Amino acid sequence: NDSRRGGFVESHGGGTVLLARGDLALEMGLPVYGILAATATHSDGIHPSIPAPGQGLLSVAAESGRQLHKQEEGLPATRLQNLNDALSILDTSESAFSAMGSPGRQMFAELRSHLFTAYIPDDGSVSHLRRGLEFHGLHADDIGVIYKHDTSTEANDVNENRLHNAIQEALGRSPGNPAIVVSQKSYTGHSKAGAASWQLIGLIQCLQEGIVPPNRNLQDVDGRMNEFKHLVFTDKPLQCGREEIKAGLISTLGFGHVGALALVIHGNQFLKYIPPELRESYVQKRKKRMLQYQYRVHAMRLPDEAPLFRRRTDKPINDEAEERRMLLDSSARLKRG
Repeated sequence: NDSRRGGFVESHGGGTVLLARGDLALEMGLPVYGILAATATHSDGIHPSIPAPGQGLLSVAAESGRQLHKQEEGLPATRLQNLNDALSILDTSESAFSAMGSPGRQMFAELRSHLFTAYIPDDGSVSHLRRGLEFHGLHADDIGVIYKHDTSTEANDVNENRLHNAIQEALGRSPGNPAIVVSQKSYTGHSKAGAASWQLIGLIQCLQEGIVPPNRNLQDVDGRMNEFKHLVFTDKPLQCGREEIKAGLISTLGFGHVGALALVIHGNQFLKYIPPELRESYVQKRKKRMLQYQYRVHAMRLPDEAPLFRRRTDKPINDEAEERRMLLDSSARLKRG
């Protein structure tokens, strides 16, 4: 996004992110660092240049009733308020459903889902991205940060900023409340396969700490970015405060004219969905798991402890006949030891 841009620095690597259902996280006491509220992948169509992405990812904000939203600016906010009021009434009976055990909690979850669909139908009139926000009681102004692909090339810098600005405009973002842009490659270089995972990890850290990292190489923002009123660029870290950034986006525009985007909600939102009688139990399980994690992280640095990663040099099954039997047996399962 700098007028002095000259491309990017090469790097390489990978990343692993554990994705789990909410009920499984609750049962196992897994720490929830973020909630994946929406994902989408869209293609750009035919272009003469393979590495030059287009605007296909705009479809994440596609709505059949988009013009209606523009004509009646209060409609989305009113609908969201009505939904929240209805959910609040339903939530007063949550303890009664929970007293019925697992079937009751399942019934409560289904009722909540049906109520949400009644106010925000899944018929194309509301975009996938807007649904992801409104399901958690949020709107466009709650998207505090955007972790962008940002290749630092002449064509894509403008292309990607235009895309994100248009998405925010379609969602109804308020003027004067721009989302802060984080340029991923200014930190990690061009990591290729690991890019999206590194972006996601960075976004989660940003949501947790409330600190937006800067692009320290940014000295002179390209004047063409002035037209994108819903985006702002920074060369200094911004202290926003813990839990002040409620949601963020990551996007990646890759080779082959395929773009992907994900909406991530602050992990503490998960606690609000846990029934009161189960919340303390979950917190204790999570605390125990985190203590084990911290011990393991410190222990693996000691020479007498097992390393974080031990490279395998042979297969678990060396007998070819036994391996064939295992691969043909649908009931076969791996076991420890």
